[in-house]
Amino acid sequence: MPELPPAADAPSQPTATELAAWLHNPALTVEPEGDAGLRVRFTDRPGLPDPFRRRLALTEARARLESPSCPWTLAADAFTEDGQEVPRGDGPFTLLVRAITPQESAARREARTQARQQERSAARQASAVANAAYEAKRQEWLAAATPMPQAEQSARVDRPVRAIAPSDLPVLGYAHGPNHYHGHTEPTMFRPLGPDPVVRSSHPQRGAGLWTSPALEQDDDGTVLASVWSRFWASESPGDDRYSEHLRITPDPTARIALIDNSEDLLALVQQYPNPPDDSPFDDSHLFPNWPEVAADWDAVYLTADGARATAVEDRDQATAPHLDGWAGAAVLWLRPAYTVADGLGL
Repeated sequence: MPELPPAADAPSQPTATELAAWLHNPALTVEPEGDAGLRVRFTDRPGLPDPFRRRLALTEARARLESPSCPWTLAADAFTEDGQEVPRGDGPFTLLVRAITPQESAARREARTQARQQERSAARQASAVANAAYEAKRQEWLAAATPMPQAEQSARVDRPVRAIAPSDLPVLGYAHGPNHYHGHTEPTMFRPLGPDPVVRSSHPQRGAGLWTSPALEQDDDGTVLASVWSRFWASESPGDDRYSEHLRITPDPTARIALIDNSEDLLALVQQYPNPPDDSPFDDSHLFPNWPEVAADWDAVYLTADGARATAVEDRDQATAPHLDGWAGAAVLWLRPAYTVADGLGL
């Protein structure tokens, strides 16, 4: 059984009877555990998704302890009796938690906030340094690139589009939030691309396909906790949790996935699947692929981190070479539902 650290500057340990009265829930049983710990037993709710069980249990117990007559709250850290995560499935479970004073709880929150701010500041500084180097390299490539006439482009392919085996993809997550509908991730609910290409667009029509990104953090059972997109969103919109949870997306073994790891890979894709020009004298269709035609041959397109840096643009209106402005980093865009959705949501 894991040892729980003692509470700092806490009032005397309340008795189990006192805690039970404060919790006032017959579904919860409370017993003292050591000098500052509590053993709280929770009855499960039928149909509750597994990863939500621990969070809901702690939230429920913490809320019931927050009363004017109770000087205690619950620490965010908690263990099951064997030191593991809350078990999957239905049925009761027991958490070992630690009662702490509101002052200690507030101090912990402040420390976490400061740590997050420092982490975001360091990440932005590192990103600025890296982006300067990437931008210089990209500008050098753009300066040497010349747009080809549409007719020449349609007839010329320097090399075929490269493929990547599904087994070589990183672990992928679909980011969403507590109030974000994610039913369309199921292959039967997939939103296919329309038949007409979208001119002047680095991606298919809005709402079509499925966007996923490489996982950056997982728990022991493989649940995705953070991804490239969720970290990007968190840095751009602190406090917004709309992409704080994930579904794990696993490609089918036979999925056909196009690889974009550098600017030449994107050029090959555009040359192989040219976007027909419209009637506008300002046509820039040589910059983008014809996505419906890509979807006819490929199930997905994987843009690596190196590919994202090589195909980004500072000003898309001034771009003179194929680019993927708007992808915001490494990602896999599914053009067809050649994947499965893993059970469980990341917390």
